[in-house]
Amino acid sequence: MQRFLILGIFFFGPLTVTSWAVPIEHYIARRVAEATSVTTGYTAITGTAETGTVASTNGWIDNTNFTVGERYLILCWGFYNGSSTSGNYGLRVTHGGTSFTESESVVEPSQTLTTYKHPYFWFTVWTAANEDLEVQIYRGAAGGTGQVEDITLVAINAEALITDGDLQYNIDTVGGTLSTTLTTKTSVTWTPANNGDTWLVMSYGRFNVNAVTGDNYEQRLVLAGTNMTTAIQDGEDTTDTPIMPAAYARTFTNASTTIALQLRYALTSHAWLAAGIFALRLNAVESFIINATAGTQAMGAGDDLYNQLATATLVPRLTSNWIVTGGCIFDDNGAETTGRIQLNNVDITDEQGGQNWASTDQVPFIAADVLEYEARTSVGAWDLDGRETGNTTNPEGEDCWLAAFSLSTYDRTRRVETVNE
Repeated sequence: MQRFLILGIFFFGPLTVTSWAVPIEHYIARRVAEATSVTTGYTAITGTAETGTVASTNGWIDNTNFTVGERYLILCWGFYNGSSTSGNYGLRVTHGGTSFTESESVVEPSQTLTTYKHPYFWFTVWTAANEDLEVQIYRGAAGGTGQVEDITLVAINAEALITDGDLQYNIDTVGGTLSTTLTTKTSVTWTPANNGDTWLVMSYGRFNVNAVTGDNYEQRLVLAGTNMTTAIQDGEDTTDTPIMPAAYARTFTNASTTIALQLRYALTSHAWLAAGIFALRLNAVESFIINATAGTQAMGAGDDLYNQLATATLVPRLTSNWIVTGGCIFDDNGAETTGRIQLNNVDITDEQGGQNWASTDQVPFIAADVLEYEARTSVGAWDLDGRETGNTTNPEGEDCWLAAFSLSTYDRTRRVETVNE
């Protein structure tokens, strides 16, 4: 007697597949290798546009990538330095050959080793025109060789993010005088739609150094009434226009929320030239992860070994480009401190930092990279590391954070495709 196992599949209506996420329109160009300049003033340097980005004449982001009239979040990270402690060196971003003046960061270095570059971060929200976006190096009239390295330039179409309330920002490019009191120079107040969503807050202050004797300039990030650690630096030259980054990642409630960047001078009168701040709701993108620790973390004194300050591990759900960024404030107590970001113990940013103008400095560090990761494949562990490279006691990393997020967002149209009946 034969027996049969009969399997049946029954369809009650169409079988459908829902598109959950789509890439956010974005363009990427970078310069990994060191570039140098012995020409006085700003000079073009070459970059390399990533796949999917049309390259400009110098290899950065061509005007044909943009939809004219739409708003783009422009982000630039990198490092710069020079060969003389009497020289001035820096970076800036241009549009159509014209400078975003507020992006011009110029500093006289305290260290000239190529491993001791000055961290750079700047952003803007730009209404796109028929213009290329490029990066230039600066070398001042005092001479020496300007050096830049590990530059990443990203342009993200932010129209939907702004319209939906997922990107809050404010930028002041007028500037003005400072006082000895920390005073808000740029801020954003809004009410998040959801309780407990995670936001990445990034900001910068651009200073005008007016004196070089006992001349600390300071800034502080304030998040929903919480004062983050103050960054302090000592100006070295009256032609300097240093940009100081300040950033953190955390959750907010669905109550009225204010984030602010406060600036001041400590001893000798300085001015400020620009300040910007934004908050990006990471829950708006397809996947993200953060690791952030407020307060101080001790680093080994005099051992010249890296300390892990923040770490995050992820398996992406979809193949996508990811921005990986992190930073902290180094309280070096008179020595030199450097930082980096690694993936599975391999550097994805250069080891940079190490500037030390005064023993009272609390130097901000920030770094970033953009990488593509495959769906359902373990990325492994990203680490934010810091170390003390001189001989000091009690070096610390303060308000350390690491954030990684995909450049894809949820498909608000929820497109449905019929694949069977």
